[in-house]
Amino acid sequence: MKLFPVLLCSLGGLLPLASAAAEVSGEQAYERCAACHMADGSGVPGVFPPLKNRIPALAASAEGRRYLTMVVQNGLMGNIVVEDVSYYGVMPAQSSVYDAKGISVVLNYLAESIDGSQLSSSWQAFTEVEVQQTLLDFAGKAGAQHTAKMRRELFRLHPELK
Repeated sequence: MKLFPVLLCSLGGLLPLASAAAEVSGEQAYERCAACHMADGSGVPGVFPPLKNRIPALAASAEGRRYLTMVVQNGLMGNIVVEDVSYYGVMPAQSSVYDAKGISVVLNYLAESIDGSQLSSSWQAFTEVEVQQTLLDFAGKAGAQHTAKMRRELFRLHPELK
């Protein structure tokens, strides 16, 4: 039964918050994510998708950057396929944990520390201003189901990211 891993990841809520009020490192901010996606971003096959080897490619387009921001903000639900492995579940919204600065910190940590060897010379770090603008642009479109719709559109526009 896949309920145990969901409960385990829910305990990640006890980990430090990444907000402007409390300056935390990317590694500290990622501890919450690591509860499900593992410290190295490898995930758990069939249960929690890997983040490793994914973020730089997704962040290379404006659509991908908005999608990544909204996954952290709103969560994601439904069936997804990553590296030919199917995942069906729910990633809870992290909007009560990460503000715009926290989202940029955790996404930059993923890209620069976990996937650093994959960064191109054109890599642009996420900024608090960029993330805040995305959150404002999608303010009326909250929810994990909307994020799933963004994912489908992203892969329609950029099939090489699948």
